[in-house]
Amino acid sequence: MIRLLALGGLTIASSRAHGLAVRPGLQGLVLLARLAVAGSRGLSRDKLVGCFWPERDERHARHSLSQTLHRLRRELHSRLLILGTSMVSLNPDCITSDVAEFEESVKTRNVARAAELYTGPFLDGVFLSGAPDVDRWVEAERRRFAELHARCIRQLAREAAERREHRAAASLWRRLTLADPLDGDAALALAESLDAAGDRTTALREMNAHEAAVRAELGEKLDPALQRFVDRVRIAPVVADPEPSANELCARARQLIHGFTKAGYAEAVRLLEHALSLDPVNPAPHIALASLNILLSQATQEGNPRASAVAHCRRAIEIDPTLAEPHLWLACASMLDERFAEAEAHVERGLALDPDVYFSNHLVGWVYMADALKTGSASAMQRTCETFRRAVAVLPDEQGLLTSIGGLYTFDGQYGVAESVFERALDSERRPAGVRMIGARTLLGAVQLRQGKWAVAEANLERALAEYSDAPQMFAPYVNALTLCALGDARRRAGRYDDAVAFYVRARALIEPHPQLIGVGYLIVRLQTRLAAVYHHLWMRGDEMRSAQEALELTRTRRHYSFNWCWLVSEGSLHYDWAVYHATCGDRQAMVASIERALALSWRETARIDLEPAFTGYHSDEGFRRQLEAAAARTPLPPIILDAAAV
Repeated sequence: MIRLLALGGLTIASSRAHGLAVRPGLQGLVLLARLAVAGSRGLSRDKLVGCFWPERDERHARHSLSQTLHRLRRELHSRLLILGTSMVSLNPDCITSDVAEFEESVKTRNVARAAELYTGPFLDGVFLSGAPDVDRWVEAERRRFAELHARCIRQLAREAAERREHRAAASLWRRLTLADPLDGDAALALAESLDAAGDRTTALREMNAHEAAVRAELGEKLDPALQRFVDRVRIAPVVADPEPSANELCARARQLIHGFTKAGYAEAVRLLEHALSLDPVNPAPHIALASLNILLSQATQEGNPRASAVAHCRRAIEIDPTLAEPHLWLACASMLDERFAEAEAHVERGLALDPDVYFSNHLVGWVYMADALKTGSASAMQRTCETFRRAVAVLPDEQGLLTSIGGLYTFDGQYGVAESVFERALDSERRPAGVRMIGARTLLGAVQLRQGKWAVAEANLERALAEYSDAPQMFAPYVNALTLCALGDARRRAGRYDDAVAFYVRARALIEPHPQLIGVGYLIVRLQTRLAAVYHHLWMRGDEMRSAQEALELTRTRRHYSFNWCWLVSEGSLHYDWAVYHATCGDRQAMVASIERALALSWRETARIDLEPAFTGYHSDEGFRRQLEAAAARTPLPPIILDAAAV
């Protein structure tokens, strides 16, 4: 699929493994933008010829158009990119565009999505010489898109004001005043929102800036309506907003909880404790505190947050026994303690109370998946698929759900599907939002490595390292260490062992201070076995033995590190990591035993054996292949099949 981005500039991208080998010239890109705006109705060849080649005679102009269309199909590797003969249009099965999605969002009144898609003026900075009709069309469309965007922002700002979210409303109005400093209506609305939020000083400053712009550009005084507002604000007493309700405080706290930052969690606790002081018998603050502590327990055990979460869940159930959510968080707590039978009992109670909502099915699927990946349970894996199928039907573009599903397909060895799911998760990650998950690009690069797409994988991993290195989320060290480990694997595959060691050591140093961060134990074992393998190649036997011994000790004792499932690490993957080391050392018996153990624990990534350099000597070994097939047959699991249209 090709993606044309015409808002805020003009670029094109492809989901092909290595992107676009050749990028079309400016004229071809503008022509694609012209067709994208035309939509399914398309444009006649006569109109395109007159627009792009006005000074050529008809025969030569038509030939130029045919050449340009042919070149676009060739350079974008898509014969069916452009449809039609007399009427020409883009094939929606081959190419999408932000302008088409923007117009569809406006048409369906999805103003929030439209505002996300508008990242700047239409074809910003684009000028095509020798085609005045094109430039006139660009200017007209630029104004039209800007007006549609402004209309969406106004609606969002009014809705925020109605919810008494005055800061959010002010932020939206400011977008309009920055785009047009002479817009008096937007300037007044911005000042009113700031005043309602209690920020009278900034409100007056904004009005002064607007007045200065009006005087400089138009030579006029401030509009009387705006002047009356200024006069009123200057003399009116400050009136504070009324005390927010307990439920409003909970809503604010939940937004902070999903940001996964220490500062956000501290503020969320303050808000929720205040909510409890206002309404002690309201279950909502207890449920929010339970979720906060469950998530916090995946980063630290300081203060025993999981026990606190359980206490808040039980209190919420006492207040309102009909609520499903506290039972589901209890299930999550039991799952993290690897008490899977207990977790399943909590799940059944929660689903009986609320079987249909997105939250229930996503969280329950996560619980079942942890069970399946830890124990190799076929029934748990089947229930994982069932619950994720229901969740993705309700909210198909939620990033947390997409990363879970992508991980599930990865562990099952369905890399093509996993890659497309992670690409969707990355699209979701890049959308502007109140909170932002991270990690989709790392997961995408890791699954591309598994397919042998070396160049694009390393590019994504390097970019992930740049994008996530300063991320404030509590799980950022894990994501960055996973990225470094994957880059080390890429260097090891290429025989650049010194570089591989550097990446592995950096990854270990990054997560060492966070022993209870979920999944860290598995990742440290992976790093130590990889280091041992690289030291083996470098003939550094002392370092090899020390690394292997530490990995073995961690595998046996599971000392103070977290060995819960997390993105792309699991019990099965741990044994595969050992198999890689044993294969490096030529220990066939230990290697086969590790692979058999991995297969028994839901690991199905046997395709990696064909790409892993350590297994090179076994690729033509029929006996080894038969052993793998026999081991897989002894541990049957249902294939991971979700709704293909949804994922």
